[in-house]
Amino acid sequence: MSLASLEAFLEQAHADSRLQELLVAAPDAAAVAAIAQAAGYPVSELDLWQASAASPEEIHPSDPDDQLSLLA
Repeated sequence: MSLASLEAFLEQAHADSRLQELLVAAPDAAAVAAIAQAAGYPVSELDLWQASAASPEEIHPSDPDDQLSLLA
């Protein structure tokens, strides 16, 4: 995965409300990676962890408003 792939996926997520819904409902980074892959982006769970350098709570906060802020 390249940073460009992840950035392209996030750009698509910003523009696609259905994709945003799927991401908000994703229980963990593995699910987010599966969503990205289904959308055609070669993103793995490890890629997400490395790109974020964040804790699991920061990756998937329990507050839905905070979840959407990750897409910003």
